[in-house]
Amino acid sequence: MLEDRRSRSSRKTPDLVTDELILILHEAGMLEFNDIFQRIVVVMKAKHMSLGGEEILRLRIYEKLQNLVSLIQGEALVSGILL
Repeated sequence: MLEDRRSRSSRKTPDLVTDELILILHEAGMLEFNDIFQRIVVVMKAKHMSLGGEEILRLRIYEKLQNLVSLIQGEALVSGILL
């Protein structure tokens, strides 16, 4: 019975933090982390989606930003582009 639950595919909800992060970076270009954080906090509060408080949100944004940078560096390495 426990294995049945594990084998089911679960749909993840859309990651709103990553969506906002990409949108902000696309619109504004290079920003410092605090500027990115403040913009995302404003958007998440406006949408009533700042779950867990600002410190948790800060950690989530930092993690998402690191993942995006790693992904871009990996793609650049595969493509032979020097960053």
